[in-house]
Amino acid sequence: FVYSPSLGEEVLNMGEDGIADMMGLRLLERENDELVRGTSLVGPHRDDIKAMVGERALKVYGSQGQHRTFTLALKIAEMDFIKREIGETPTLILDDVASELDEKRNRFLFEYLRSIDGQVFITATDDKDVKLLPGQDLSIFDVKSGVIEPRKGSNINACAELRS
Repeated sequence: FVYSPSLGEEVLNMGEDGIADMMGLRLLERENDELVRGTSLVGPHRDDIKAMVGERALKVYGSQGQHRTFTLALKIAEMDFIKREIGETPTLILDDVASELDEKRNRFLFEYLRSIDGQVFITATDDKDVKLLPGQDLSIFDVKSGVIEPRKGSNINACAELRS
């Protein structure tokens, strides 16, 4: 990650007082623009964090698979952080996650998902992309025309919870 402050790179070498002074000046400079536009144009909410792969910006040079892998890595890191902080694994919701991953990344993701002690919801448009093992504690639902139906052989208790 590379932090890119909206006030300019020079603030990285300033103390709190210097940053506060520069922020005050920028706010005065942009005051009229902010009033005309009806939005705040100066402040830390305008800072950016750039994801990098080596020396290249992921946003510019990353493939769709790299973008998806990076996003998943952030989600997994966030999940691990929350588990460490509160002692519980949060529910992970993944929407059509497998369709943009190559076979190797897809296999790695589902191996990881089998190893976590928590609940995971996965949506997919095609079963073949979801690499789950038979016999796991799974509940599979099909949604057709807005109607949710449990798939045969699925965990009936989970289905009942969903309907109540």
